[in-house]
This record gives sequence, C-alpha cells and structure tokens, in this order.
Amino acid sequence: MRNIECKMPEKLPNTTKRLLYIEDDSYCQNIVSRVLSGKYYIDFGIDADAALNLIEEYDYDAFLLDINLRQGLDGVQLMEKVKGMEKYRNTPFVAITAYVSIADRKEFLEKGFTHYLPKPFLLKDLTELVESLFN
Repeated sequence: MRNIECKMPEKLPNTTKRLLYIEDDSYCQNIVSRVLSGKYYIDFGIDADAALNLIEEYDYDAFLLDINLRQGLDGVQLMEKVKGMEKYRNTPFVAITAYVSIADRKEFLEKGFTHYLPKPFLLKDLTELVESLFN
C-alpha cells in the first residue's frame, strides 16, 4: 500500500505553488486541505516513504512536516534528508508539531526548519505562515 494521497482541489488554485504536507493524522490533513487547497496545490503523505515517493514525481515549493510520524523517519530526519538534495537546499520547511515549548521551537529551527507552527494552530496562523513563504 502506498501511503500517498494527491487531492485535486475543489477549485483550481490561482498559483502554481505546490506544497507537500507529511502528516499521519487524517484530521490534521483534512483541516490543512480545506484551508489551503483553494490557494495551492497540496499533496499529502503519512510518512517519510510517501514523501520520498512524491518527491520523485513532483517538484515542491515548500514542505509542511509533522515531527512525530508513526513509522520510519521522523519529521526532522526527513527534513534533513530532503534538504540534502541540491534542488531543495533553500526550500522552506515548516515544522508543524505538538512539541510546543520554547526549547522545542529553538531546536527545530536550529536543525534546519525555516518555520515552526505549534499544534493546535489557528487557521489564520497557518494561512499567514504559508503566504509568507512566498512573499
């Protein structure tokens, strides 16, 4: 079974920006899909294997990664692996995580994430953060 889902937006986005969101919680995936799919192309996967498969097929403008994935690489390890690829060296990586302490935030940013969004998050915070990635 491939743990990959490419959702067609309800209406075509007014941008060519493509995001990859790796999240093992379907509730979080659905929320992000509802908020962002009208503005961006967004693909979903539940683990690092899904992410790596999708990266072989598509080019991404930003990555949204949960940290605590249920199997395989965690979000930090996945970010490090993808960031090691030449074409993604300067791509935005957003840690979306329930690790919410100031020390956690600092650690994720020091490890290479460009942005951090703690769960639970406000929908406007998600929208503003993603918009800021491309401005």
